[in-house]
Amino acid sequence: MALAIEPAPEVQPHVCADCGRSFSSVHGFIYEDGSAYAVYHALLQTEHPFAVADLALSFGSWDEDATGSDRTRVGVRVWPQEEQLNMHISDPGESGWGDSEIFGQMAKRDDVLGTRREQVTLRTAEFVVDHDDRIRNHVG
Repeated sequence: MALAIEPAPEVQPHVCADCGRSFSSVHGFIYEDGSAYAVYHALLQTEHPFAVADLALSFGSWDEDATGSDRTRVGVRVWPQEEQLNMHISDPGESGWGDSEIFGQMAKRDDVLGTRREQVTLRTAEFVVDHDDRIRNHVG
């Protein structure tokens, strides 16, 4: 299986409603063997005390007539610690992302852990971090 990435060029600036600090969001597309595979969104906390990327990965059907009900969204928090990156599958309430009419309902952490979906999600999140310079530079 060969994955490819297409980061969307837009970087959206935001201000945290809780603390007033700046952060940004980015997104992009992932392809598997040339076919649509997933969409990712990332919140990059730029002025917070530590670097965190809050990812939402949307998996499912990307056919022309598919809707958000044909997709599932999984939240992943990524942060550096010493020489490595840590990843945590998030519950919907832990994620800065929520359900989306387009990108699907957020999966519960317990429904992901210990399943094939966990392996796919973590592999895809690692691929995104490694191949989207904005995210890699943020947490690297």
